[in-house]
Amino acid sequence: MIPFRRILFPVDFSAACLSVVPHVREMVRLDDAELTLIHVADPSLLIFGADGTAALKDVPPWEELMAQEQVRLESFARNHFPDLTPQLVLKQGDPGTMIAREVAETGTDLLMLPTRGYGLFRRLLIGSVAAKLLHDVSCAVWTGVHGLEPDQPRPAVRSMVCAVNFDDEAETVVRAAGALAKASSARLTLVHVVELPPMSLEIDVAPFRKSLLDAADLSLRKLAADAGLEADVRAVEGPVAQAISAVAVKVEADLLILGRGGSQGILSQWWSHIYPVIAAAPCPVLSI
Repeated sequence: MIPFRRILFPVDFSAACLSVVPHVREMVRLDDAELTLIHVADPSLLIFGADGTAALKDVPPWEELMAQEQVRLESFARNHFPDLTPQLVLKQGDPGTMIAREVAETGTDLLMLPTRGYGLFRRLLIGSVAAKLLHDVSCAVWTGVHGLEPDQPRPAVRSMVCAVNFDDEAETVVRAAGALAKASSARLTLVHVVELPPMSLEIDVAPFRKSLLDAADLSLRKLAADAGLEADVRAVEGPVAQAISAVAVKVEADLLILGRGGSQGILSQWWSHIYPVIAAAPCPVLSI
């Protein structure tokens, strides 16, 4: 899983896509990975545009449109990856379906995506393509955060937060986070969120609060010790997405890591938190 050997970067030429470029370059450099740029031409968007209005007054033959898209992709590679020789893939069809197929057919182990929420709406949604791919693909998925300026130099990752759920994949996620932190020379913080039941007149949870947090702290320390990691540990309480985001802000995290693989295909409680965590995160998220 880590180091990543094959990185796939879907390109749609948007500002959100441009904001991910420095992160892709850094990940390629970090792992000396092979990079593939894929552009999926959606016929409806080429002809009508994202808002449904006609984007082209006189629609040329489809072969000509695809040739134009190939030129755009080649220009993108030259402008943004001049020192690399990425493989270029041009497809047509539904972007989510075609990207997932490329992942499966090529053995991609890291997919790097922008998200498309804007402003306050980022807290409510992520792009439909990103959501589909998070569910459908089995490889690690890196998702960007809205608000980054396109093509601005980004510092190397110096602080990472790994959100841990105490399930079957916890050890794998912690070891992966440790390997990435070591390769990046980054500080690592392990966090687990204890969700306490709502307070009521009938049930007083206060006596159990400390014991639950202490137990979570002990479990985090054991995971770190078993993985041979030097990591800060934080057992916190509150709504999952907001609590994780608060820790990431406090430690000035450049990357948030969480597990996803073991939860795919089932309606688990942790899987239900994935989208809110990504939407609320103040930094990019790597889900593995």
